[in-house]
Amino acid sequence: TYSGLIGLFISFVTTIIGMIFVLITTRQLSEIELGTWGLIGSLMSYVLIIEPIISYWTTRETARGIKSQKTAIFSSSGFSIVGTIIYLIIVFCIGNQTNVDINYLYFAAILIPLTFINRTLTAINLGWKPQAESYSILGLDLAKTTVAIILVYILQLGLEGVIISLFIAHIVSIGILFL
Repeated sequence: TYSGLIGLFISFVTTIIGMIFVLITTRQLSEIELGTWGLIGSLMSYVLIIEPIISYWTTRETARGIKSQKTAIFSSSGFSIVGTIIYLIIVFCIGNQTNVDINYLYFAAILIPLTFINRTLTAINLGWKPQAESYSILGLDLAKTTVAIILVYILQLGLEGVIISLFIAHIVSIGILFL
């Protein structure tokens, strides 16, 4: 009940915070940058499809008291390296066929390892203290939106600011999950 109520409350809060982030990105990015942002998300989804191989079993083993968390983190790190290489190959192949700045696509590769680690740590916490996932989501959304306000809205960094804000937000979320 405790983790469920915390999750429900934080879901309401992060929905509002998430809407602010979406408003910032859609209003401040140019049409080309917004399209590139959508392309980045699509390309990353192809790479992140291999992530549940580790995290699914990690939750089960953590809940059963099996000490496999370090192995899960190291395995996830290895998968993230493979995923990043695959992403870079996809970007290299598709970059010349699209009308986007390929540098943004390459720069977004910094998000892949952090996403893998974040999801693995979330899986560990789901098997141990499920409410930690809600706290990390709140931290991620607060950091993402706060940094986006500074970088995208105030400093006008555009898509680079969005990618950097997600990078910093993932670091905040990973820190919460480690705690």
